[in-house]
Amino acid sequence: MTITGIEKTKRGRYSLFADGAFLFSVHPDIYSASQLRPGLEMAVEELEALRLEDEFYSAKDKALTLLSYAPHSAGMLAEKLRRHWDEEIVLRVVERMEELDLLDDGDYAARLARDLVNLKGWSLNRVRLELKKRKLPPDAVEEALEQFDEDSDLTAALRVIRKKYRSRLGDEDGIRRTIAALQRQGFSLGIIRQALERLEEEEWEEP
Repeated sequence: MTITGIEKTKRGRYSLFADGAFLFSVHPDIYSASQLRPGLEMAVEELEALRLEDEFYSAKDKALTLLSYAPHSAGMLAEKLRRHWDEEIVLRVVERMEELDLLDDGDYAARLARDLVNLKGWSLNRVRLELKKRKLPPDAVEEALEQFDEDSDLTAALRVIRKKYRSRLGDEDGIRRTIAALQRQGFSLGIIRQALERLEEEEWEEP
């Protein structure tokens, strides 16, 4: 095919025309690095390779922008990129972000789990669900949870009760509502009862 025309668009991209018909547009950086010019003969395979390279460039730029705003798991990033690009491009971009150390599911899962437990007081069950929702692989999820000891849920439940529900514990109805609220947050009934017993002991120990 013969490149018969190249026009710069309002968005700064370059539209390519072959034999008088529009083909596709390319990013200015892709255009500058190429030998594109009117009259150039290109095989269909060469044009397709150029188009895919432009797609990869645009998807990579979008990935860098997303990661500059907030950390992502590989799965989260891939899900967002799939809205605009096909699977081959998405996989190439995710692999490139991993090569640049901008994606690390293990580190992301571990840091997020610590924040949810230590800063928000979440139960480990709730943390597990949140990590899965963020498209983290099962092995990264379980490894992230291994950093917590068996008392983590009890400590978190005590923190939540002291902060939000202690004033409710004066009557049976308040206790029932507190138990229900904690169960909705992923705490087991056993952990909740331990926390309530601990608080009751503290009440008796206070002068």
